[in-house]
Formats: sequence, C-alpha cells, structure tokens
Amino acid sequence: MKFSFKSFPNGFLKACRFNYLKSLIVVFFLQFSHYNSSGLVYIYEIYAGSRQTGAIYNDDYMVLYNSGPVAQSLSGWSVQFATSGSDSWAKFNLPNYTMPASTFYLIRIPVFGTNQPNTAPIANPDFNAPLFRFNGLDNSGKLVLMSTTNLIPTGVFDPNGLTDLIDFVGFGGADFSEGNLGNAPSPAPNGPIWRPNNTDTNNNFNDFRFEPEPLNGAFPVKLVRFEAKQTFGKITLEWETSIEINNMGFEIERSSDPVNFESLGFLPSTHPSSENILYQYEDGSPLPGLNYYRLKQKDWSGDFTFSKIIAINFINNLKLKVFPNPAYDHLILEESFAKNISDFAIIDLKGNEISKPAIIENRIDISEIKSEIIFLRFLTKTGVEVTTKIKKAF
Repeated sequence: MKFSFKSFPNGFLKACRFNYLKSLIVVFFLQFSHYNSSGLVYIYEIYAGSRQTGAIYNDDYMVLYNSGPVAQSLSGWSVQFATSGSDSWAKFNLPNYTMPASTFYLIRIPVFGTNQPNTAPIANPDFNAPLFRFNGLDNSGKLVLMSTTNLIPTGVFDPNGLTDLIDFVGFGGADFSEGNLGNAPSPAPNGPIWRPNNTDTNNNFNDFRFEPEPLNGAFPVKLVRFEAKQTFGKITLEWETSIEINNMGFEIERSSDPVNFESLGFLPSTHPSSENILYQYEDGSPLPGLNYYRLKQKDWSGDFTFSKIIAINFINNLKLKVFPNPAYDHLILEESFAKNISDFAIIDLKGNEISKPAIIENRIDISEIKSEIIFLRFLTKTGVEVTTKIKKAF
C-alpha cells in the first residue's frame, strides 16, 4: 500500500509538526541547561593529606566555585571518588543549596584513620560531608562532580564523557584526568592543589598547582606583598594581590603596639581578578615612633582574615629645605639635610625614576630637565623616604 501525506487529516499533520517543534525545544533546553551547569561550577581546590605525617588539618576538604553571573542549585548533585586504576566509586550527595554567583563552597570531608598530632579543624565549612575517603596514602585518585545522585557504575574507569559530568579532576598518579591531557599534581599533607588562575580549561595539568599554604576557601585573596614607607610627614602603605575572588575590600588598621588595633579606613576591591592589583593608602597622621599596621580583608559573605603585621618607625623631625623654588638650572640643599641623604632620584607622578643626577657640594644640576614640575625623592641614612616638588623656571 502506498502512503502519502494526503492520506492523513490536516489536524494530524498539525499535531505532528507541533510535537516535532516541541521535541526540538525540549532537547535544546536540556542541552543548554547541562552546558550552563558544567560551565559555571567547578572544583576549585582539593586537600587530601589529613591522614599523613605532617598534616595541617584533621580532615580533608574540597572547595567548589560558581564562576558564573547567576546562582546555581546543587540539589540533586553528588561528589564521587575512585582510586587510581579502580572502577569502584564512592559518593556523597550535596545538600539542597543554591550557590550565589562568584562564591566559594567549602566542603569538609571526614576520612577513615587516626588524626595526626597538631592538626587544625576545617574552619567554618559550608557543608559537612558524611564519612568518606580520599586516597591519602599515595595522594592519587579521581574526584568527580556530578549533576546526579546515581553512583557511577562499575566498569567505568574514565568518567570523561558521562552525561551528568560537571567537573573531573584526576590528580597524582590517577589513570585518567579531565580531557586526558595530563594530571593535576598531588595534594600533600602541608597543602592542597588549586586553580591559581581560577579557570577551567578542561586540562587538569594546566589548571591546577600545588599550594603549600592552604586557601581553605576562607581567604580568596593572595597577598603578594605588604609594605610601609615614610614620605614627608606621612606613612604610605602599599600592598599587592595576585588573585581576588569574592573580595569586598580591605580595612586598614593601626596600633602603637602589635595587639590593640584601630581602624583607619577602608579600600574597596578594585575588581575580581587573577592578575596582580596594586593598592595604596596614606596615613596622614602617623603616631610618633613605632606604628604597626595590618589589613583586614573582608569577603562579601561577611568573613574576614587578617594579614601579617608590619611596623615602621615614624620620624617627624625631618626638615627638608631645597631652594630656590622656582629654580632655573640647579637646586641647593640645606647642609644639615644633605649630609643625611643616602640616595636621591628625580621621579614622575607615578614614582618611576626619570634621572639620578649627582649631588655635588649640596647642589643638584637640573639644567637638562624639561618638565615644568620636578618631583624629588630622597632616602635618608635612617631609611626614611622624603618627597617634594619644585617648579622649573625657563
């Protein structure tokens, strides 16, 4: 029998077209939803050394990060683990929780075995997982984040390509890793592995690094340096960060001793970044003698962490006398000041050195300087930095 479209009623054809379009929409929605989930949330940090000699924490932990601009529910998700070369998976289910955008989620993971001496508890975890086990003996394994609570079936050694896979980290001597382009390094008793660039390129080898100072999800700012220097009549604080995530900003605190601090002010975070950011704060009224400073880094979640304490001795009896002002071709330093100078430079507005003319018999030659305003920076023999500006006459 020969069939043609004419053999079917118009209503049936309309129903078929409608159902076909509806199927396409459903398929697109499912694919789009899965893409969003796998692209937004990933495993940020893993510590698996709590049962080894030299451990610093008495439990293992992991940190998730929601890198997207919208909140993401963890309902129906699970974390699963298998040792290297094994297809026997263990899991725990995540709670019904929605991660806000650009936030961390710290999971404390108790493991089998005896606590090592002098270890600390996991501070303020967002979720306490049931008793679980990373392979802490050789620090190698496969850790998987899934958008299902179904256990990965026996026979699956490589989770790459699983329908409900959100993220996968193969670390240490694992037999497989995300993308199979190379493994992440091994966590160790004295530190975790983490993503220093806070990105997921589906390459565990490139994405993860070992960190001897655990982040533990509590201090999402890496402080590269924190310094203080005295300029004329004030103290300038400078600090530099190499990564900022979920950082609201820095409260600057000062003390006459290293115990009782007062707040001087607050500087908001420049922006979330994986690049170095430089901050500067001027204390216009330092205390006579020793001044102690620290930073109180504040998260949007309300948590905070203190930086190291730095100290500087403020000397307020410097008398800088440079004349004439305006000057044509040379400057003259008062002798009492000149004899205490150990270094000198002409700088620009940003503090970059332009030239370094010699000081000869308390005189500085500025005849070759073409700028109308000249910034001078002196460093005294006691380590105090003094700056001033002179107008050039033509």
